[in-house]
Order: sequence, then C-alpha cells, then structure tokens
Amino acid sequence: MTSPIFEAVLLLTEQLTSDEKRELVARLLKEERDPNDLTQEEFELLLDSMILPGAPGPLFSDSREDWYGMMADKAFLDTNIAHYQRKRLCAL
Repeated sequence: MTSPIFEAVLLLTEQLTSDEKRELVARLLKEERDPNDLTQEEFELLLDSMILPGAPGPLFSDSREDWYGMMADKAFLDTNIAHYQRKRLCAL
C-alpha cells in the first residue's frame, strides 16, 4: 500500500515534460548514490590528492630489516619457536 503523498507525487510527475523527468531522475539518483561509490574521474582526483610532492629522502629504505631492525625479527622468531615447542610438549 502506497502513501497518499507518494500517489500525489506520481500524479505530479505525469505533468512534467520529458526533460524535467530526466532531470528529476538524475537528481534522485544523485541523492541515493552511495558515498563510497566514486566515478573514475573522482577516484583519480582522490588518488592524485594523496601523492606527496617530491621523491623519498636520501635515507629512505624499503628493506624490512631497516624498518624494524634485526633484533625485532629475532625476538619474533624466538617467541614463535618457544610457543611451538610448548605446544608440542603438551601434545605428548
């Protein structure tokens, strides 16, 4: 069952010209659009806005060891080995 307001809107839309109907549909679709859905142009503008000017500095390194250090990797491995050994002993 539709509301009386909806029925009134339908009657009014029948009186619109075809151009006005197209404009109304475009406006309604624009309002209903999910804000996370971007057009290709909007996506490219957003992506371009995230690019920092210039190149990475002279001390930049993409090596993981430089980011976390060798000691962090060793501590991670030691923790996992100890956990695996405890788990294995409990299974016996």
